[in-house]
Amino acid sequence: MTVGSYPDEVQWGDTDASGVIHYASVFAHVERAEAAYFRDLGIPWERLLERFTMPRVHVEADYLRPLRFAARITVHVCIERVGSSSLGLRFDILEGDTPAVRVGITMVCVRPGEAHASPWPEDVRRVLQANLAGPPS
Repeated sequence: MTVGSYPDEVQWGDTDASGVIHYASVFAHVERAEAAYFRDLGIPWERLLERFTMPRVHVEADYLRPLRFAARITVHVCIERVGSSSLGLRFDILEGDTPAVRVGITMVCVRPGEAHASPWPEDVRRVLQANLAGPPS
């Protein structure tokens, strides 16, 4: 499974006074898709968090078109980069076939009690590498 696809819907509470999704609400949809993706890869968050945390060290988003209340969206997730201690994920949010938001997140592996990045455990690295999608086309 290189790319995961997860249906979702823009909720009333996701929108601002203009009826368009608030920029920060996009990240709730991204986080739900991310958790489902890792579960589908066979490495669910609850198992990973027993061994290490994955703080975000870089987040970027391009808002390509407005999403309104009740919009049916699909969040596509893929692994863009696997470093020795970092991971780059890409999220493409579409309404129908039309791209609406593109999000990039870089996270690092941090073991309990440490304040710096650590190498990925080998079993996790194997799963991440096996599902590497590469840069966007």
